Amino acid sequence: MIALDEVEWAPIDGTPVKVAMLWGDPRMGASVRLLKFPAGTVVPNHAHTGDYHGVNLTGIWRHSFSETGEVRELPPRSYVFQPGGEMHGDACVGPEDCIVLIQQSVAADYIPQAQ
Repeated sequence: MIALDEVEWAPIDGTPVKVAMLWGDPRMGASVRLLKFPAGTVVPNHAHTGDYHGVNLTGIWRHSFSETGEVRELPPRSYVFQPGGEMHGDACVGPEDCIVLIQQSVAADYIPQAQ
């Protein structure tokens, strides 16, 4: 067991986002992790090879599906299923940092949208 205020955060190189591993190893396969997006963070359109399930814990998480154009501002306790291979964007809007729980059954990757 671990309380949210006891989580150990590590930086994700080259970004303002931090990660806390809860289970597994995202470099090798299945994992559950927390991502912390500082308020105002915008993550450009990107994809991941595998699906993921996300639950917002704090802040307002804006998630957008590039293919359909759907954009939602999701308060805490909101859920997103993100299919693998589909471009999407993320942002943390409002004054509070966003903490999002991510579960993936495959290794994690980050595929930026081609310019």
